Amino acid sequence: MTKLSNNAHLLILWILGTTFGPFVGLTFLLGYLAYDSYKWTTIVPVSLVIIGILLGIGQWIILRTHLKNMWAWIPLTAIGFLLGLFLGLYLGDRFDSGYWNPSMPIAVGTVLGITQWPVIAKQVTRSILWIPMSIISWTIGLGITLVVFDHFTTNYILVNYSLEFGAGLGLLCGILVGSISGIFLISHIRMSRDKKIAGDKPANPT
Repeated sequence: MTKLSNNAHLLILWILGTTFGPFVGLTFLLGYLAYDSYKWTTIVPVSLVIIGILLGIGQWIILRTHLKNMWAWIPLTAIGFLLGLFLGLYLGDRFDSGYWNPSMPIAVGTVLGITQWPVIAKQVTRSILWIPMSIISWTIGLGITLVVFDHFTTNYILVNYSLEFGAGLGLLCGILVGSISGIFLISHIRMSRDKKIAGDKPANPT
């Protein structure tokens, strides 16, 4: 396989890994609420924990084949995702203008980028750029997902939640976040590997 096809293959795997958590979590959440909406105070936190853990696992499965000592990625991703959500809710309440509020996706992307970065810091070239890239990918991916959710529910296009709606939102969020973050991460993993290979080569005899 050529380098281009290898990169495309890895990008697809990263998108799948990133989609795993949102797809399962949102499908479970909206599917359960369609069945019993009165238990939302319990089901919503459980679903968010599921998303965070499965997001970490899905991405870890891909990263561990290319980077070393990635076990911390799972708990740090789960913690970062939940802390980002809480921070987003706090900021959203304080700066609510009555229009679409980007506090949630920006907070999730920022906290996730900060918590995940130490795991790849010593292995990926210019890894500090992962933080702004995380902010960009989650602001776009989660932001668009929240806009779609708000549009379909506020305008009464969907009267009730459903498994299908949850699955669709999970796919949308995961694909957008995975596509944007994956392009950056894969290119920098390749750069780091090429740099290491070049550094390991013996000097040419003169």
